[in-house]
Amino acid sequence: MTQLRLYTRLLAYVRPQRARLAGQCAIAGTIALLELLNPWPVKLIVDHVLGSHALPAWFPSDKIVALIVIVAAGFGLRLLIGGLRVFSTYLSMTVRQRLILSLKSDLFQHFQRQSFAYHDNRRLGDAIHRVNNDSYCLDDIVTSLVPVLTASVTLVGMLAILLRLDWQLALLAVAVAPFLYLSVGYYSKRFKPKVHQIQELEAESTSIVQETFANLRAVKAFTREEHHHDRFVEQGRSASIQRVWLTVQQSMFSISVTLITAAGAAVVLGVGAAHVLRGTLTIGDLLVALAYLGALYGPLESLSGTFTYLAGYLARAERVFEILDAEPDVRDEPGAVALPRVTGAIRFEN
Repeated sequence: MTQLRLYTRLLAYVRPQRARLAGQCAIAGTIALLELLNPWPVKLIVDHVLGSHALPAWFPSDKIVALIVIVAAGFGLRLLIGGLRVFSTYLSMTVRQRLILSLKSDLFQHFQRQSFAYHDNRRLGDAIHRVNNDSYCLDDIVTSLVPVLTASVTLVGMLAILLRLDWQLALLAVAVAPFLYLSVGYYSKRFKPKVHQIQELEAESTSIVQETFANLRAVKAFTREEHHHDRFVEQGRSASIQRVWLTVQQSMFSISVTLITAAGAAVVLGVGAAHVLRGTLTIGDLLVALAYLGALYGPLESLSGTFTYLAGYLARAERVFEILDAEPDVRDEPGAVALPRVTGAIRFEN
């Protein structure tokens, strides 16, 4: 199934929750814009209260009073952002729980519609794994959308402000973006098939447990406990080895992203310090630029990580829709009349 087709199928489940999701995205965007104001109290204190630069005309002329106003405004900003985060969390959990229940119920109902022959040819543990584990793919995908939106708003806002402060620093700050993009493309192509393989192995482990417990009397009667234990351990070992190697590769990706952003930060720090020495940039401006730099690379790393783990979410979504696309082999004839509610009795003759 192509990714476009997969996203279209997932969107059908998201659409009923679009109002709440839009509200959550609006709040997340507002928080991202408010976060842009965080470094400015420090700049005002360093340049205007502690430094020799004149205070803005709309500030109290007395520096002590101005200091109190700046600190109080910074605290009020954090308080407002905290309140918005609480409400955003409430909306997020509401949307996520409803999406999970919707997809789980469809998957469970579809399994029930299938014939006995269908279930005879499938592992029951695999079915349980898909209902209880793979169905969370929709939750993971939707959960990753809001950070992407927040990171995008943050990036645009920070770049706009950095360009006004020092265009050279702004260009140096975004110079790492192409390297991040290349690393994301390199790793994402290798993650998805491995995640799919791990999901299959873990589902097989669930099947072994279910089959053993369902036939526990027979297992004990024929003293096959050790055999089933060995099967479970061997299967679990294969899954754990694959999971370890996948985690190592994901860690290598995270380290490469960190090294790229660290190199960019070092260059910006050096060039910014040189601009301060030349007098083209104030110390407060440099502090704002460095604060934005740390916050700028955070969204870039967040976007990179989201696209990396998205491959795993899509692999699980494919397993879910593989079941939902399986047509029941026993169906009503076209035009079949629904059986009304019937009553009756049992009679014995002869």
